[in-house]
Parts: sequence; C-alpha cells; structure tokens
Amino acid sequence: MAQAGVPRGTDETTAAEEEVVPASEYRALQAQVKELQRLLGKKTMESEILKEALEIAGGPKKHLLRALLSSKGDFGMKTVCQTLGVARSNIAARAAGSLSRAKGRPPLPDRELVEEIKAVIADTPTYGYRRVHAILRRITMTSNPSANTSGVI
Repeated sequence: MAQAGVPRGTDETTAAEEEVVPASEYRALQAQVKELQRLLGKKTMESEILKEALEIAGGPKKHLLRALLSSKGDFGMKTVCQTLGVARSNIAARAAGSLSRAKGRPPLPDRELVEEIKAVIADTPTYGYRRVHAILRRITMTSNPSANTSGVI
C-alpha cells in the first residue's frame, strides 16, 4: 500500500526494518570502496615486486633493477623504481645506454698556475686557499689590467 507522497520502495524497507541510506552517502561509500580496491591492488603489486627482488637479490641495486625490468616485463618502470626507492630518470638513462663515464685521464693542471700558487704558498705558508686566490687575482690585475676578472685565474 503506497501512500500519496511516499516513495514506492519505502514500504518494503520499513517492513523489513532496514535502515534507509541516502543515495549520496551510498555513492560516497562506493567511491571509498573503489579507492580502497585500487590501493590494495597497488600494494599487492609492490609486494610482488619485492618478493621477486628478494629472489634476484645478491648484487647492487642496479643489477636488481635491470633484472626486474627486463626479465618478464610484468611491472612498469615507474612502479619498480618507486617501490625500490630509486630515481626513474637514472634507470631510464641506463636502459638507453646514454650514461657514459669519462674515459682517459683527467686533464693535467695548468703548470704556470700551479707554479704561481706554490710561489705564493712558499712566501706565506699560513694562508688558505681564499687568500692565495685573492693574491693571485691581485697579481694578475696589476700585471694585466685587461684580464678577465669574472673567471678563475
């Protein structure tokens, strides 16, 4: 028996003595459940990554990452890097092979400059590098007024 102005399903709900929940609250709860399911999926993937990492572990992190990313391709680079706490940019560069170490010897110091520094230190052995630099700059400016003052001697 539906009364005038009362929604149709109300009689059934009150007869079963169930609590009536507003539609907005129902939608909010559905959204919350969906977010919790998403987070659960994310944590599950992270735990799978860490389990696989434990199986592979034994060397440095970079070998572990290379094995995780190339072995099966199950996990995305972003997820693996976030889970293990490493920079994604570094791993991407390593994967592309663009990181290269400098080859050969480092350049030799400027002999003239080293001799000037040694001469100043011989005269004033208690001076630190800042005072030695100031003296060398002063010597350079007096001997060559058109010298570049913005750069290092």
